[in-house]
Formats: sequence, structure tokens, C-alpha cells
Amino acid sequence: MSSASLSVVLVTPDNYARLRKTISHLARQTARHALEIVLVSQSKLTDIIEAELAGFGNLILVETGPFPDTGRPRAAGARACTAPLIAFAEDHCFPEPEWAAHLIQVYSGPWAAVSPAMSNANPGAVSDADFLLNFGPSAWPLPEGAVRNTPWHNTSYRREVLDGFGQRLAHMLEAEIRIHEDLHRRGLRIFLAGSMRVHHVNLSRWPGFLVCQFFGGRLYGAARAEAGGWSLGRRLFYTAMLPLIPLRRAPEVLRNAKRTDVKRTIAFMLACACGLLASALGEVSGYVLGQGDVGRRRITFEFERERHVRSFDLVYLQQERVFQPAEAASA
Repeated sequence: MSSASLSVVLVTPDNYARLRKTISHLARQTARHALEIVLVSQSKLTDIIEAELAGFGNLILVETGPFPDTGRPRAAGARACTAPLIAFAEDHCFPEPEWAAHLIQVYSGPWAAVSPAMSNANPGAVSDADFLLNFGPSAWPLPEGAVRNTPWHNTSYRREVLDGFGQRLAHMLEAEIRIHEDLHRRGLRIFLAGSMRVHHVNLSRWPGFLVCQFFGGRLYGAARAEAGGWSLGRRLFYTAMLPLIPLRRAPEVLRNAKRTDVKRTIAFMLACACGLLASALGEVSGYVLGQGDVGRRRITFEFERERHVRSFDLVYLQQERVFQPAEAASA
């Protein structure tokens, strides 16, 4: 048993190289010694660079076999953790040096889950739209405090919270609104550490952006209806509201764009409109049809981000570019 305070779960379908940039940011953490790194892969990682993993409190390697969706590998990683706190990280999301220390400090309070604020690492019309549609309410800068929901895949939890879901954990982690709604029903609280940010590389190619917005909307719709115990009648009622969904969300997207100084160009506005429509279509299909095989089909967007960004955005996924606190909010 390690003495680590915070376990960090990272997933890769095939090789360690995908994780190297995130590992480099974790290695710069002021609380590096308190971190347990849990690497989840389908099979043995043969390209691990041991020197890059030295200095952490503990290292655990988990092999799962083929990934059927995005929730299963994250759940396998969570079950392997030994620290009392578990954070989920990504190969395309990079924390600043105080991230771990700040999360650990916040957990001295009564919180069941804690998330940092999000920043767009690869600005552009499509990537800004993707970022704001997915993370707008959690976009940096923000005040710190209690919230109802935090960003999927970038939130940390007390280990006992995740352990309590038992065999349902993979299903819950596939769409974390299920976890958040469960916490609220039980009177447990979620905290957004708005002064601390991570830099997230977002989809910036049109085809992947639209497809992933549809998939994300379907997953959200299915999980929302499930978490709320919706009747068939209520599902059909919300499905009939399809034209209103983009109209309801658009003002919030634009407010968050203004708040975060996103360039509101014609291309950006067009991307937002198309993304909102794709997401709404996905959402209502989730209400009626459930999530289907969206979990499997989303694997490439979550674990192969380099396939869905512009060629000149690939630099943001490469190890050489390391984000620091002093970088501009638009970085």
C-alpha cells in the first residue's frame, strides 16, 4: 500500500507515447511525491520510459484487454488505485504545476468531488465551439465554490464515492452526470476549483467535431433520462422540444464566449450553430433510444485525439510544449 494522497488515472489504447506530455506536466507538480500514477492500457506497454515515471509516490500498470467503451478502462484504473483521492486525467489535457496540491488541499473540506476549471489549449473557430459546448460553464476564469456538475473525464473523487458504485462504476463513468446526480440525491457536494486550470486540446476538424457533438448529446440525453428516472411520456415530451434545445443553450454559449474572450467570428458562430444542432439531435435520440453503442464509437475521440485535430494543432499534443500558469487564458 502506497502513502500517496492522490491517484491519477490515465488511459491509452496502445502505447505510453500518447501519455508522455501529460506525464511531463504531472512530473512538474509541486505535490509530485504525493501522486500515484495509474496507467491503463489494453495490453502491456512496451515503450515506457522509466526515468519519466521516477519520483512519483507510486506507479501501477493495469491491462484490461480490448476497450468496449470509455468507461470500462477508467473504472479498471479506479479499482486499482490505493490513494484516498482519485483524479481522472487525459492524454490531451494538461494540468498546471499547482493542480495536484490544490485538489488535495480542497479535499480538507466536505467535498465528494472536485474539478479544476478548463482552458482551451488550441484556440480556433471549431475548437473554441467544441470547448464551449462541452465545458463552457467550467471555463476559466471562475470563482471557487459548490456547483451541480463538473467536466466529465477531468473531475476527481473520493475513492469511497467511486467504490460505492460497485459493478456499476464503468456505466457511471461513461457519463458522469449519473455520478453527479447520485451525489446530489445523497446530499453530497461537488466543488469547482475555479482558480486552478487545466489546458484541454479540443476537436478542431469539422467531421469529428459534429459527430462527437452528436455522440456526446446522445450519451447525455440517455444518462439524464436514466438518472432522473424519466417515464416514457417525459422522454417523448423532451424529444418534442428538439427545436428549443439549441435556442435554450445558445445564450449561455455566447455569454461564456464573451466571458473568456473567445473571438466571436462568423466561423465560430457557424460552428456553434452546427454543433448545437448536432448535440440536440443526439440528445433527443438518447431520450428515445438510449445510448446504444455510442460508448464504443466515442473511443477514438477520447483516446486518439490526434486524429481529430488540425495538422497544425498537433503541436499542442507534443511533449515539447508545456503549459505554465503565466500563459494567457486563451492558450
